[in-house]
Amino acid sequence: MKLLHVYYCTYDSYIGESGRPKLTRIKEHIADVKHGRTDTSATAQHVYSCNKDLNPREAKTLAIEQNWRRRTIREALEIKVHKSAMNRGVGKATISPIWDIALL
Repeated sequence: MKLLHVYYCTYDSYIGESGRPKLTRIKEHIADVKHGRTDTSATAQHVYSCNKDLNPREAKTLAIEQNWRRRTIREALEIKVHKSAMNRGVGKATISPIWDIALL
């Protein structure tokens, strides 16, 4: 299933998209945390810096989208809406600042 998912922490959230099954992506996040891959994983970095549990098994599905381009645009818009500091960037798609007004 191709989806957009979100992890919530007490102080922040992480938005991600994946073309792989949700369980597969969750297992990857768990492995990143377990192996301390803070240089390549925003979720692992957050777990180690926040000292709070971020349970990937509690990830929520925000949307299901088969089309990769629409999924990456939605990811970028959701990162803007959630003002997610945990995400290292703005997503795979570039969104024009003109959307900032509409997303307020």
